[in-house]
Amino acid sequence: KILSKAVNCLNPINGNPCNECEICKGLDSGAILDVVEIDAASNNGVENIRDIRDEQNEEGAFCCCSPRISFGGIPADPVCSSYLVAGLQAYLHTGNTAILAESYDGFAAWENCLLANSTDYIVNYSYYGDWAGPEYACAAKEDPHSGSTDGILMSTGYSYYNCCLLVKFAEILGRTEDAETYAKLADRVKKAFLTKWWNADTAKVDRGSQGAQAFALWLGILPEESRQAAADVAA
Repeated sequence: KILSKAVNCLNPINGNPCNECEICKGLDSGAILDVVEIDAASNNGVENIRDIRDEQNEEGAFCCCSPRISFGGIPADPVCSSYLVAGLQAYLHTGNTAILAESYDGFAAWENCLLANSTDYIVNYSYYGDWAGPEYACAAKEDPHSGSTDGILMSTGYSYYNCCLLVKFAEILGRTEDAETYAKLADRVKKAFLTKWWNADTAKVDRGSQGAQAFALWLGILPEESRQAAADVAA
């Protein structure tokens, strides 16, 4: 708020806010909604992680919306890697290893749930997939499922991503054996993904939709020497 007042104050004094003009008073009272103060200490994803963890059952599954409301299935859609991503972001922005240690078993249980719902490392279900893309790419005008990117591809890609994050978390926490285990699992999921959807001759992932190409490139799952060609397909 101090910075916002200094920038927007109508009568600044040597670069400082006057604290008397309508802008300063409006920012102090919260009446000006264009500026929102976020407390980084309490808005770091930790409570979101705990909410999801509290919802997990003994198989590691949780609902698509946690705390649970009347929407979403159990287990959640495999694209719900936000559970692990929240842990990653808490660590990157605050150096918070405590939340990683506290939640590691829950993170691992979610990925193990996906692996248990996989056949030869290909996840066998999807609710949303590449959800709510441009209308031309949707299954139908009133159906936000992608008509061009396989939901199972998205599910399997996030299984791979989870394994990669678990390797990172395990290394941070000094869990060397776990890091090795999830590195091997990541490699197996990667091989299954590439075998099923990657065509090295055409540089296409599945049917070559922008969603499939971009997702695979973001995951870093494609052979390094083919990534530019895959990007060209998506262009």
